[in-house]
Amino acid sequence: SETPAMVAESTYNILSDVCGWIYFVAWSISFYPQIILNYRRKSVTGFSFDFLLLNITGFFSYMVFNSVIYFDKGVQREYIEKEGSLSVQVNDVVFAIHAFVMCIITGYQVLIYDRGNQKNSPIVLGIAALAWITILVSFLVVKVGHEKDLVWFLFMLGYVKVAVSFIKYIPQAIMNYRRKSTIGWSIINIQLDFTGGAFSFLQMLILSLRDGNNDQFSNVPKLGLSVLSVVFDILFIFQHYVLYKHSNDWKQEITADLQPTEKTGLLDIPEQIKG
Repeated sequence: SETPAMVAESTYNILSDVCGWIYFVAWSISFYPQIILNYRRKSVTGFSFDFLLLNITGFFSYMVFNSVIYFDKGVQREYIEKEGSLSVQVNDVVFAIHAFVMCIITGYQVLIYDRGNQKNSPIVLGIAALAWITILVSFLVVKVGHEKDLVWFLFMLGYVKVAVSFIKYIPQAIMNYRRKSTIGWSIINIQLDFTGGAFSFLQMLILSLRDGNNDQFSNVPKLGLSVLSVVFDILFIFQHYVLYKHSNDWKQEITADLQPTEKTGLLDIPEQIKG
C-alpha cells in the first residue's frame, strides 16, 4: 500500500503536470492574438519591432537551453551534479520551440504588412548584437577553447534569455506611453502571458515543495521569464484598461492618423499620437 509520503509525492507530481500544461497552453496561445491582429489590420503599426527582435533572440536561447538539457543525457548528469535536480520539464521544451517559431512568423508579418516608418532603435539593435555575440563567443569558448563545459554554455544562454526578457518589454511600454494608446498591441496576448507566467512560477513552487529544497528555482531562465512576464503584464493591463482605455479598438485606426512620421524605436517614438 502507498505510504503518506508516496501519496504526497504523487499529488505534487499531478499538480506540477497540471500547472505545467496550463502555462504551456496559455503562453503558447498568447502568441496568436498578435498574429491574428496583425493579419486583420494588414498592419504592424503600434507593435514594437524592438520587442520582436529581442523576443526572437531570447526564445532562440531558451529553445536551445531547454532542448539540450532535456534530450542530452550527458548534459543532464552534469546539470544535476551542479544544480541538484533537473528543472527542465517536457512542457518547457515544447513551449520554447513553439515560441521561437511564432516569433519568426510574426517577423515575417513585419516584412510583408504596412509598418509605416517604424524601425528598430539603434540601442536595441546594439543590445541584440551584443546578445548574439555573447552566444557565439560562449559557444567558441566551449567548442574551440575547451575551457568550459556545455552546461556552462547553456547557462550563458539562460542569462541571455533573462537579460533580454527584462529589456524586451520596455520598448512596447514606452511606445504605448508616447502614443497614449495600446492600439496594435493585443491585450489578449498580455492576459494569456500573465496566466502563463503565474502558472509557470506555481509549477516551480510545487516542485520545490515536493523536493523540500529550492533547486527548482535554479532554472534562472524559467524563473526570470515567469516573474518578468507577470510584472510587465500588470503594467500593460494598467495601460490598456486604465490609462488609455479610450483607445482600445483597432478599427479606430482606420479613420485616425496613426501612421508615425519618424522612426519609432526605443527612444525615437512619435509624440502624442492618439487613436
